[in-house]
Amino acid sequence: MRSFTDYTKMKFYSRESLPEKLAAFVALNGKRERWGYTRSWKGDYLSQSEEPTYNPIKYRAAMLALKSSHPYEKVIFSTFFQKFNRFNKSSLRALVITDKFIAKFDAVNFKLLKEPTPLQNVSRISVCPEPNGLFIIHLADNDIVGCLKNPKEEERVGELVGTLLAQYERMNMRIPTVIVSPALSVCLGGKTRAVRIFPADPTQQAVFKKNGNDIDLICHNMTAA
Repeated sequence: MRSFTDYTKMKFYSRESLPEKLAAFVALNGKRERWGYTRSWKGDYLSQSEEPTYNPIKYRAAMLALKSSHPYEKVIFSTFFQKFNRFNKSSLRALVITDKFIAKFDAVNFKLLKEPTPLQNVSRISVCPEPNGLFIIHLADNDIVGCLKNPKEEERVGELVGTLLAQYERMNMRIPTVIVSPALSVCLGGKTRAVRIFPADPTQQAVFKKNGNDIDLICHNMTAA
C-alpha cells in the first residue's frame, strides 16, 4: 500500500522529468529516506544562474570546449561534489554527466581533469539510505566516490541516479545495478576500501578522511527535498 501511495504522489510531482523520476522510484523507493521527487529536477545545475557560488559563463565555455573535443548532444546532469581519490586526497570538483560520458572538472576554471568515462563503463551505483549526498559510481578499478554539494541543500542523489538510469534505458544499454546500503565499499587504484559515514553539524561542510585502509565521510543530511 505504501509503495502505491508513494507512486501516486510521485506521479503528481513528475509532470517534468517523468522518465528520470520513474527510474529513481524503481531503484530507491522504500530504500532511501528521501530522494527529491517533490521538487523540480533541472539536471544541468551548473548552467543555472541560481547556483550562486561560481561564474556560469566559465562553465558554459568549458562545455563548448568539451563538446568540440569529446562530442556529445546534451549535458543531462551537473553539480559540484567533494571528491576523494586513490591518493587519499579530497577536493571540490564539478561532475558533468552527458548523454555519452561522465567527466570531472576543477571547480574554479572548469578544466577537464581526465579523459571522460563512457557510460557503458559503469557497472553499478551505490548510495546510502540517508539523504547525505554520498554516491559511488563503480568502474573497473577506480570508482568515482563523492558527496554532492549545492547551496540550496537539495537532495540530488536521487536525481543523479534516476537521470543515469533513464539515459541507459533511452540508449538500450545494460542498466547498472543500484545498491542502497548503510555499509558501502569503493575500489580505488584496484584496492577495495570501506566507506564509513559519521554525522556532522548542519553548518559543517562534508569532509573525507583516510582512516587506516578505510575512508571516513563526516557529513550532514541535506535539509531540503
